[in-house]
Amino acid sequence: LVPLRDRLLALLVAICWGVNFPATTLALQHFPPLLMVALRFILIAIPTMIFVPWPKVPARWLIGVGLGIGTMQFALLYVAMSIGMPAGLASIVLQASALFTVLLGAVFLRERLSGRQVVGFVLAVAGLVVIAVHRSQVAALVPLLLTLGAALGWAIGNICSRQARAPKPLHLTLWMSVVAPLP
Repeated sequence: LVPLRDRLLALLVAICWGVNFPATTLALQHFPPLLMVALRFILIAIPTMIFVPWPKVPARWLIGVGLGIGTMQFALLYVAMSIGMPAGLASIVLQASALFTVLLGAVFLRERLSGRQVVGFVLAVAGLVVIAVHRSQVAALVPLLLTLGAALGWAIGNICSRQARAPKPLHLTLWMSVVAPLP
């Protein structure tokens, strides 16, 4: 049985995730998407540089996490949402990052996939195809493709994070905010 505390924490994460996308939609009515990405990370980067110790990882992995998760994911996601990707659909399509992470892990880290994982991967891809076909019937496909690109950026950041082997992952997560607004 899952303790009540853990269930409440899981519920809190789901609520935060769910509120994040409508909030982004509202913010995009006031800010251009790339400026919003920069502001999002600058607001975190400044206190991070002052109060959080360096994550003790090679700079290349920190840069990879920052460019993948920070810059690529959020720039493509915010542009997609600003040109018509609905918040609810964006939150679902962005989960393709899990698929991309598994695929990149298999290719670049030589991780072996179990039969069960392959079946799950195929089902998930089929679900994305259904979403893409439906989306193409109601609006432009470009926002969907940009959101998939955002998911790929997240996956690249995941692989870099894994390779970084940060002794304190929270420090890596915070310090990637220093990299993200630079481009």
